[in-house]
Amino acid sequence: MQINGFWAGFLLIFLLPGVALAQEPRLLAESTDFRFGEIYQGQQLEHSFRLENTGDGPLLVEKIRSSCGCTAALLSDYQIQPGQSAQLRVTFDSTRFRGPVVKTVYVYTNDPRHRVAQFYLRGQVTPELVLEPTRVDLGALESGAVGEAAIVIGNVGPQNILIEDIQTDLQDVQATLSSKMLLAGESVTLHIAVAPGEGAVKRKGYVVMSTNSSYTPVVKVPVSFSVMGKAQP
Repeated sequence: MQINGFWAGFLLIFLLPGVALAQEPRLLAESTDFRFGEIYQGQQLEHSFRLENTGDGPLLVEKIRSSCGCTAALLSDYQIQPGQSAQLRVTFDSTRFRGPVVKTVYVYTNDPRHRVAQFYLRGQVTPELVLEPTRVDLGALESGAVGEAAIVIGNVGPQNILIEDIQTDLQDVQATLSSKMLLAGESVTLHIAVAPGEGAVKRKGYVVMSTNSSYTPVVKVPVSFSVMGKAQP
């Protein structure tokens, strides 16, 4: 029986010693989805994913990309040998977020079956301090009149918080607190009084409070109003 040239070459791969098939890496992750539950706004979250190479060729990680600048990813080894593993450490900064969040990290590899592997962080970000209302707009005020507003600040976190300082960048605005100690589960009231001088202008600024909380070190309350003519006696 004759064997044509194609099949003869194919058989030689298996029959001749020292001839090996092409080796391929295989990316295997114990988990690609981490559900962290609930954290407080401003909290830093860290989690590690384990990446294993179950193939017979080196697994090369070409690059790593995250879905936003709030999420950083660092890999312990960008070349994973067969039978070895590496740790993908992901850090999420929740400062600018509230409510449900999903953050994604993309890992680009030479695994022909997983050119781009995706890893997820999912959970809920809850503000430690809740303001009601969140901003103050006193509308149009006559020069010489007094406008007032009150904001309730609730502490829904697990620790007592001391409001260490309170300032405003508007010279016509005064801000005082019913108490600087904000107990866990309790609330205090921020009183804002405006006694504008003359000048028909729109004014905007902030009342800024600094705290001893590592999660919420600064609280900013927007304040706006406009000044009309002088109040009549």
